[in-house]
Amino acid sequence: MSLGEALEDLQQLTERLRRECPWDREQTVRTIVPHTVEEAYEVADAANADDDAKLGDELGDLLFQVYFLSLLLAERGGPGLEDVARSIHDKLVRRHPHVFGDAEARTAGRVRERWEQIKTEQEGRSGIFHHVPESLPALLYARKVQQRAASVNFEYADVHGAVADLEDELRELKEAIADSGAVAAETEPPAHVFEELGDVLFAAVNVARRLNVDPELALRAMSQRFVERVERAEQFAAEDHKRREEAEARNNADNLTYQVDKALVDYGDKVPEADREAVTKAMESGIEWDSPMGHVKMDPASHHVIFTMHLAAVNDKHGWKVLESFPNIPPTETMQLCDLIKNPNQHTQFQPK
Repeated sequence: MSLGEALEDLQQLTERLRRECPWDREQTVRTIVPHTVEEAYEVADAANADDDAKLGDELGDLLFQVYFLSLLLAERGGPGLEDVARSIHDKLVRRHPHVFGDAEARTAGRVRERWEQIKTEQEGRSGIFHHVPESLPALLYARKVQQRAASVNFEYADVHGAVADLEDELRELKEAIADSGAVAAETEPPAHVFEELGDVLFAAVNVARRLNVDPELALRAMSQRFVERVERAEQFAAEDHKRREEAEARNNADNLTYQVDKALVDYGDKVPEADREAVTKAMESGIEWDSPMGHVKMDPASHHVIFTMHLAAVNDKHGWKVLESFPNIPPTETMQLCDLIKNPNQHTQFQPK
């Protein structure tokens, strides 16, 4: 498919959407423009990321915006797509006499000077700041007015002068802050602080312009790097927290194992590995049961095995009392205790001696 055929197909598609799609039928120039601006920013993001595939996709979205807006203009008697294309063609030819005529412009700077001169002399635009869109984002608006001022040599001689001006503005901002003191959060700042900070930002844009750095793209790139840094820090913090929790869990498990071993070694042999999990769970849950001779409880707070002997002669409200922790149970009964811990309901005849 040729370029002409592809562009013609897109035009026909645009017209059909306008006729048959309920959403597209409702749109006006004012409702579409925000989408156009959004698509332009997405083109800039893709270009800044050096993502050719994404850039191609976003350029298609922006091209459709041009087609759609041109169609809306034509519907109300304005220039259609053909007029728009012819207009930009003629404008570019007119503003490039060094390409399509006999004029000379051997440097990019000279091309810029001729560009502004042609707009004034041939296109009837008057004033230094003619047709500067006030709806531009602030950084781009500042750069635009600086470029216009530079076209009449109203600027510093070199980048060093622009940097010196930025340093002066920073000094004045610091003085304003010192004079005003701290500004409470969510309150209007003092007027001179507001003005001095504006001067700093304007001077920073001027430095960027002299360095051929787009301030909007540079700030967006820095903001994205900041977002990535914070997200990495958040991820590292989460991973560190997880490692700490895992280490604490391992430490608690080790401590609990030690307590179980200590509790049962007083009865005789160390609890066998095969019974360790059951004993550990019993410790954690505070399981308890009665035997004919007394009450056995695994205390999760102290990790002690508490044996309470039934004493008929004691007239307290429970009818029994705690004699001691870690009662001396002979080694021969260690396995019986382990089995009792695992299956307390099946062993009611366990009687420590």
